Amino acid sequence: FAQPRHSDPRFERRRVARPRAFVNAHGYRVEALDHRRMAIHRDEWLSLASHSIEPNIFFEPGFVLPAAHLRAADPPLFIVVRRLVEGRMQLVGVCPISQRDLRSNRRTIRVWSHVYSALGTPLFDRRCFKGAFDAIIDWLAYNRRSALLVAEIGVEGPFARMLVARARRLRSRVSIFDLHERPVLHAGQDVELSANARRALVRNHSRLTDLGPTHFRLIRGSAELAEAIELFLTLESSGWKGRRGTALANDAAAIFARSIVRTLAGSNACSIGSLEHNGRPIAMFVLLGLANHIVCWKTAFDEEFSKYSPGLLLLASLTESLLADPHFEFADSCTGIENATVSRMWKSRIRVGDLMVAVSPRFIGFRVADARERLRRSARQAAKAVFRAAWDRRRR
Repeated sequence: FAQPRHSDPRFERRRVARPRAFVNAHGYRVEALDHRRMAIHRDEWLSLASHSIEPNIFFEPGFVLPAAHLRAADPPLFIVVRRLVEGRMQLVGVCPISQRDLRSNRRTIRVWSHVYSALGTPLFDRRCFKGAFDAIIDWLAYNRRSALLVAEIGVEGPFARMLVARARRLRSRVSIFDLHERPVLHAGQDVELSANARRALVRNHSRLTDLGPTHFRLIRGSAELAEAIELFLTLESSGWKGRRGTALANDAAAIFARSIVRTLAGSNACSIGSLEHNGRPIAMFVLLGLANHIVCWKTAFDEEFSKYSPGLLLLASLTESLLADPHFEFADSCTGIENATVSRMWKSRIRVGDLMVAVSPRFIGFRVADARERLRRSARQAAKAVFRAAWDRRRR
C-alpha cells in the first residue's frame, strides 16, 4: 500500500504545533500563539505597544508573560494580527484570549484577564486598528464563535467607540456589563480638596514630623526598585490584606511581583512612591507604565500609623510629583469611586465596563451568549454576597 504523504511523525508534530494562519479578505494574517512562542516576538510586541490606539501595560510582555506563568491553569492564547505595512509584514494587533474558552468550545470567547490586572483593552496599531480588530472577529467567525467579551475597558475610549460604531454599521449587537467609574488624574488638573481636608493633611504631616523625619520619595532604577518591592511585600502582608490572605507575599505571587518590577524597571515602566518615616516606609504605591500614562497598581500602608492617614499623605505627595512632571499626561487609579482616599483628591472620572460584541449580525447565537453571561454574573454576585456575609461574621 502507498504511504500517505508526510507520514513522518516529526512532520506531524510540527504541523500540529504550528497550524496554518488564517488570512481574511482584506489581507490581514491571524494566528494563535501560546505565551512561550509569543515571547520570541517581544521586541516587535513592545514596538506595537508604544503606538497602540490605547496603552495597556497589563498586556505588554513585561506583565502578561509573568502573569501567564502565575495562572498556569488557564494561560492566555495570543491572537496575533499582521498586515503588509511599508513593504513588510508587521505586527498590528495582539489580543490574549482564554485558552479554556477556546478548548472547551464555548460560544463566547473572553479576552484573557488576570486577578492582578485592571485593564483589558487589546493592543492595536493606531494606523489600522479597525482592520486589525475586524480580522480577529473574522477569525472567531471562521472558528464558529458567537461573541467576544472584553473586560475592564474604558467605554468612552477610542477602542470602545470603534466597537459600538462597528456594531451599528453592521447592524450587530454590543452588550455592556458592570459599568462603573474610576477616579483618574489628568495633567494640568487642579487638586480640589476642601479647606477641612487640607488642614487635616497639614496637621497629620506635622504630627508625623514631630515624631521623626517624614518625607516622600519616588523610587526608580532597577537596584532601588528591587529593594523597594521587598519592603512593599512586607508592608502589605502586615496589614488587612495579609490577614485576609490576599497580599502578594505568598510564594507564587511574590515571585510574580518581583518579576514584573524587575522587567518593567529595565524600560523605565515601573516606579514606587514611598512615604517614609524615621527611615522606613509607612505607605507605598506601586506604579506601572511610562511617565505619560501611569496605572496605580498596588498600595499598602502601616496600620500602626492609620490615625495619621498615611495613605492620603502619600497620595497627596504622589499627585504633586506627577503634576510637576512635564511628561505626565494621565494616571488611572485602578480603583472604584468607593475608595474614599483617591476619590477625595482625584475628581475626574472615566467609565469602565465589560463589552460583549457579536461576531456576526446573526442575533440568535449572540442572544444565547448574552443570556448565559447575565446568568453567570448573577450567580457570581450571589456567591460574593454569601462570602462577604461569612467574612463579616468571622470579623465580629
